[in-house]
Amino acid sequence: MACHIYSASRDGPRGWGDKDETFIGSSENGLWCCAPHGGLIDKNSGEGYPVEVLFAWKALAEARVTKLLNDVPSPLGWVDTIELTKFPGVSKQPKLKLWRFTLLAGVGQTGETSLLESAASVSHSEYLNRFVSDKFDNPPMRPQFAARVTYSTVDTVDKWVDVEAKGSFIVRKEKNQPCLLPPGDLEIVYCGNNDLRWFDHEDDLDYLARILKVDRSALYAIAAVVDWRLCPGAIEFRQGVETDDDDPDVQRSRRKPNGERYIEACILRAFGTDTVSVTLGGLSTSERGRLIVSLLIAKARQISEQRLTLLVVEDPISNFDKGNFLRLLDVIKDQPFQAIVCIPQARRSEVIEVVGDRASLKAIEHLQPWRLCWLPESLYEKRDREPA
Repeated sequence: MACHIYSASRDGPRGWGDKDETFIGSSENGLWCCAPHGGLIDKNSGEGYPVEVLFAWKALAEARVTKLLNDVPSPLGWVDTIELTKFPGVSKQPKLKLWRFTLLAGVGQTGETSLLESAASVSHSEYLNRFVSDKFDNPPMRPQFAARVTYSTVDTVDKWVDVEAKGSFIVRKEKNQPCLLPPGDLEIVYCGNNDLRWFDHEDDLDYLARILKVDRSALYAIAAVVDWRLCPGAIEFRQGVETDDDDPDVQRSRRKPNGERYIEACILRAFGTDTVSVTLGGLSTSERGRLIVSLLIAKARQISEQRLTLLVVEDPISNFDKGNFLRLLDVIKDQPFQAIVCIPQARRSEVIEVVGDRASLKAIEHLQPWRLCWLPESLYEKRDREPA
């Protein structure tokens, strides 16, 4: 039902405030409500439902509809820019302007990884660890590295989060206000090169849960909803086995160094009427990367149902061939979240045309939904030319 926010009559619920007759009769003063709330907001002279609340409802609903009509990654917002605001020795800090689906590339040593790690640190601060140092702890403690992520939600048109490495500490700020926890309205899903290392104390379940930044139960749930177009098969978790050292014909349950059960992740693939099982450790580097990215996509898809989500794909795809790279782009373009994909060095000449310091995507059907963000200058050349 159609409702007035300021009432139709001066002595009605919420009155006219400082508004004139033209505003009172305009669509700006109108709100669509369900029948129960439409009646409720006018009871008790409108007490309990002040104009500020009703205008907030109206703005939220209109923002959601606008975002849906404009084909944004989710009804909850949009990541606009990622920029370095302090990078020692560089006068012009690199900045990414994002589209719904962004392909990222540059001439080399352009700060791509620093940009992406700083963005990822909004959700998981450990990605900023390489920029911290206790030699800067003596007061006054100023940031030796800082970055900003600017985004919009249905509640806030222009919001930003700053992440700073200050001495041996990592500090987050939301609109210049220090905050202890990651923002509740934004999730950045990322896997860095350090995440891909395997530690001796880990089994397959530990390894994948650490990469995805989830607990074991969440990993099981994510694995159940994977889009297998990129990595055909299915995943199964089961007790690992190993050959007895004294008797090669005897197999025993595999254990982690601390004595706990070793759980293997096995990829099941159909070959005719047979099913072949390959353990995570038995996959090639490319196959493992495809599995990890498939899990990251599944995680991002689930989170995007709750809040603004940006997926950043870099290191796991560094050795993808052309077919797998283009297939990845096809899988991501069907997802509801926003995404950045770094073009592997070996794939750049196949998908990018470079003329001077300008670059553009080639006319390939797989690339049509994507936009290129090109970083033409090397940070380290600047450092050589400019004093720190």
